Amino acid sequence: MKKIAAFCLTLLIVGCTTTGRHYLRNMTDNDALITISFDNAIQISDSTNSRYVYEPKLKTIKFALYKRLKQNLKVIQLSNKQLQFTLPAKSTAYLGVGQNTRLWGFNSITIQSLNSVDTMNCKNSEELIIKRHGLLSYTAHYDIK
Repeated sequence: MKKIAAFCLTLLIVGCTTTGRHYLRNMTDNDALITISFDNAIQISDSTNSRYVYEPKLKTIKFALYKRLKQNLKVIQLSNKQLQFTLPAKSTAYLGVGQNTRLWGFNSITIQSLNSVDTMNCKNSEELIIKRHGLLSYTAHYDIK
Protein backbone atom coordinates (compact mmCIF):
# COMPACT_ATOMS: atom_id res chain seq x y z
CA MET A 1 0.00 0.00 0.00
CA LYS A 2 2.84 2.42 0.85
CA LYS A 3 4.48 1.70 -2.51
CA ILE A 4 1.27 2.51 -4.36
CA ALA A 5 0.85 5.78 -2.42
CA ALA A 6 4.48 6.74 -3.09
CA PHE A 7 4.08 5.92 -6.78
CA CYS A 8 0.89 8.01 -7.04
CA LEU A 9 2.54 10.93 -5.25
CA THR A 10 5.53 10.74 -7.61
CA LEU A 11 3.23 10.78 -10.65
CA LEU A 12 1.38 13.78 -9.23
CA ILE A 13 4.58 15.76 -8.67
CA VAL A 14 6.27 14.80 -11.94
CA GLY A 15 3.15 15.07 -14.07
CA CYS A 16 2.00 18.47 -12.82
CA THR A 17 2.80 21.69 -14.57
CA THR A 18 4.21 24.52 -12.51
CA THR A 19 2.85 28.05 -12.65
CA GLY A 20 5.20 30.96 -12.54
CA ARG A 21 5.42 34.72 -12.55
CA HIS A 22 7.90 36.39 -14.92
CA TYR A 23 9.66 39.68 -14.21
CA LEU A 24 12.20 41.99 -15.82
CA ARG A 25 14.60 44.19 -13.84
CA ASN A 26 16.52 47.11 -15.34
CA MET A 27 19.66 47.23 -13.20
CA THR A 28 21.25 50.01 -15.28
CA ASP A 29 21.25 53.78 -14.85
CA ASN A 30 19.52 54.21 -18.24
CA ASP A 31 16.06 53.46 -19.58
CA ALA A 32 15.70 50.31 -21.71
CA LEU A 33 13.45 49.90 -24.73
CA ILE A 34 11.62 46.56 -24.52
CA THR A 35 10.03 44.94 -27.59
CA ILE A 36 7.90 41.83 -27.05
CA SER A 37 7.07 39.53 -29.96
CA PHE A 38 4.12 37.18 -29.55
CA ASP A 39 3.25 33.81 -31.09
CA ASN A 40 -0.20 34.98 -32.18
CA ALA A 41 -1.80 38.28 -33.15
CA ILE A 42 -2.67 40.61 -30.26
CA GLN A 43 -4.75 43.75 -29.87
CA ILE A 44 -3.61 46.53 -27.57
CA SER A 45 -6.34 47.94 -25.34
CA ASP A 46 -6.63 49.90 -22.10
CA SER A 47 -6.42 46.62 -20.20
CA THR A 48 -3.09 45.85 -21.91
CA ASN A 49 -1.53 48.95 -20.38
CA SER A 50 -2.70 47.92 -16.92
CA ARG A 51 -1.33 44.38 -17.45
CA TYR A 52 2.27 45.61 -17.71
CA VAL A 53 3.03 47.14 -14.34
CA TYR A 54 6.27 48.22 -12.73
CA GLU A 55 7.86 49.86 -9.72
CA PRO A 56 10.58 52.50 -10.18
CA LYS A 57 12.78 50.60 -7.74
CA LEU A 58 14.83 47.42 -7.90
CA LYS A 59 12.74 44.86 -6.02
CA THR A 60 13.54 41.42 -4.67
CA ILE A 61 11.73 38.98 -6.94
CA LYS A 62 8.94 37.11 -5.15
CA PHE A 63 5.97 35.13 -6.47
CA ALA A 64 3.30 37.69 -5.49
CA LEU A 65 5.41 40.80 -6.21
CA TYR A 66 3.14 41.70 -9.14
CA LYS A 67 0.39 42.62 -6.65
CA ARG A 68 2.58 45.41 -5.25
CA LEU A 69 3.62 46.87 -8.61
CA LYS A 70 1.18 49.73 -9.13
CA GLN A 71 2.46 51.90 -11.98
CA ASN A 72 1.44 51.11 -15.56
CA LEU A 73 3.95 51.02 -18.38
CA LYS A 74 2.89 52.90 -21.53
CA VAL A 75 2.57 50.16 -24.14
CA ILE A 76 2.72 50.87 -27.89
CA GLN A 77 1.60 48.35 -30.50
CA LEU A 78 4.18 48.03 -33.32
CA SER A 79 2.35 45.34 -35.31
CA ASN A 80 -0.29 42.68 -34.75
CA LYS A 81 2.37 40.51 -33.06
CA GLN A 82 4.60 43.08 -31.36
CA LEU A 83 4.37 45.65 -28.61
CA GLN A 84 6.92 47.97 -27.07
CA PHE A 85 7.47 49.93 -23.87
CA THR A 86 10.25 51.77 -22.08
CA LEU A 87 11.42 50.29 -18.79
CA PRO A 88 12.87 53.08 -16.64
CA ALA A 89 16.32 52.81 -15.08
CA LYS A 90 16.59 50.94 -11.76
CA SER A 91 13.08 49.48 -12.00
CA THR A 92 11.23 46.16 -11.84
CA ALA A 93 8.42 45.12 -14.22
CA TYR A 94 5.95 42.24 -14.30
CA LEU A 95 5.68 40.49 -17.68
CA GLY A 96 3.07 37.84 -17.01
CA VAL A 97 2.27 34.27 -16.10
CA GLY A 98 4.20 31.31 -17.38
CA GLN A 99 4.10 27.57 -17.18
CA ASN A 100 7.07 25.22 -16.79
CA THR A 101 9.44 28.25 -17.06
CA ARG A 102 7.97 29.43 -20.40
CA LEU A 103 6.05 32.69 -20.82
CA TRP A 104 2.61 31.99 -22.31
CA GLY A 105 2.24 33.29 -25.85
CA PHE A 106 5.59 35.11 -25.89
CA ASN A 107 8.04 34.39 -28.70
CA SER A 108 10.92 36.75 -27.87
CA ILE A 109 11.86 39.86 -25.93
CA THR A 110 14.34 42.36 -27.38
CA ILE A 111 16.06 44.67 -24.92
CA GLN A 112 17.75 47.82 -26.19
CA SER A 113 19.83 49.63 -23.60
CA LEU A 114 22.36 52.42 -24.01
CA ASN A 115 25.11 50.43 -25.74
CA SER A 116 23.63 47.01 -26.43
CA VAL A 117 20.78 45.03 -27.94
CA ASP A 118 19.90 41.61 -26.53
CA THR A 119 17.16 39.25 -27.70
CA MET A 120 15.83 36.63 -25.33
CA ASN A 121 14.08 33.56 -26.73
CA CYS A 122 11.02 32.99 -24.55
CA LYS A 123 10.86 29.30 -25.51
CA ASN A 124 14.24 28.75 -23.84
CA SER A 125 14.59 29.48 -20.13
CA GLU A 126 18.40 29.25 -19.96
CA GLU A 127 18.77 33.04 -19.76
CA LEU A 128 16.36 33.40 -16.84
CA ILE A 129 17.03 33.33 -13.13
CA ILE A 130 14.53 30.78 -11.83
CA LYS A 131 13.55 30.19 -8.23
CA ARG A 132 11.09 27.54 -7.04
CA HIS A 133 8.38 28.45 -4.53
CA GLY A 134 7.08 25.16 -3.17
CA LEU A 135 6.28 22.24 -5.46
CA LEU A 136 3.99 23.90 -7.97
CA SER A 137 5.13 27.50 -8.44
CA TYR A 138 8.22 29.49 -9.41
CA THR A 139 9.47 32.95 -10.31
CA ALA A 140 11.62 33.73 -13.32
CA HIS A 141 13.34 36.99 -14.08
CA TYR A 142 15.89 38.57 -16.35
CA ASP A 143 18.26 41.30 -15.19
CA ILE A 144 19.28 43.98 -17.68
CA LYS A 145 22.89 44.84 -16.86
